[in-house]
Order: sequence, then C-alpha cells, then structure tokens
Amino acid sequence: MLTTFKNNLTEDEIKEINKGRKSSLLINEGIISENEKSYLVHGRKIQKVLAHALHRICNIPVKQTGNDFQDVKLFEKKLNTKIHIYNFKCRQIYKGGKNQIKVYILMAESHFDVISNITAFTCANEDRNKSRDRKCKTCKNETKCNIEEPKVSCVKCCKYFYGKSCFNNHIENKKCIGH
Repeated sequence: MLTTFKNNLTEDEIKEINKGRKSSLLINEGIISENEKSYLVHGRKIQKVLAHALHRICNIPVKQTGNDFQDVKLFEKKLNTKIHIYNFKCRQIYKGGKNQIKVYILMAESHFDVISNITAFTCANEDRNKSRDRKCKTCKNETKCNIEEPKVSCVKCCKYFYGKSCFNNHIENKKCIGH
C-alpha cells in the first residue's frame, strides 16, 4: 500500500506532512521509517493527510456523512487488498474479498482506524488458550475432570486418571495406548 503514495503526493500534502519536522518524511518516495510508523500508529497529523491523499489517489470522495462499505469495496479493488472491518459492538462487521494482502480496520463513529495487531484486538490467542485449558489434561476430554476424585490407573497404559469418569473418558476417546 505504501507504493500507492510513491510519487503521488501533491506538493501541499508533502508540505503539510513535513510541517514542523527537522527532516522530511520519505513517504512520497515509497519509504517509511520506524519513526514515521510511530507517527501513523499514534494518530499524529500525518494520518489525516495520508487518508485524504489515499481518497484522492483512488478517486474515492470523502463523504460528509462518512464513507460506507461500498467505498471499502472500491478501495479493495483499487489497492488489490482484502479489508476486514471491526467495531466494538459486534466485532467483525465486514470481511472483504480474496486478496493476499489484508488490512484490519476499526470503525467507530463513522471513522476508520487501522488495527495494527489483529491477534491482540480479537484476543485470538486468549480464546485458543481458554479452549485448551478447558480440556482435561489427563483423558483429553473437552471438559476438565474433577481432580479431587480418587485416582484410577489404567492397566494397559499405566497412566493415572482423576476418578472413574476420567478413566472412562480415556477409554471412550480411544486415547489408551496398549503396550
């Protein structure tokens, strides 16, 4: 997407981006430094200028009432990108086409912000861990067994289980490895 800006920013946009900076940003040359990334992530003035430039370059007007999903589809097509849009109420509200490059966006009050870490935003790892932690580590059943039950041992594999129920799950789930 950075190549979208390469040699496409107007003189006024470049002046606005570089205003008050000791050194000029190189976005118009298709280069973005770590410092410039931090400006974008922290929502400094550069973000608004680039958003308007993106609209201009893609020939999609900025609407007074806010852009909609039809505009998102146009951006996807022009940028050859798959866009996913989320909000705080119902999470994912739009899932784009089949392109390899994905952009994750948060929509709040008709305003769009980039989600830089989708795993953290959606708590994907947390959900995976919750699912894993719900399983019984001994019999591999979907729900944890009561570890307070008296232990029962399997004569085939010599493993111990949390009570008769845990042992039966082990047998039913075909997790027993006979020697």
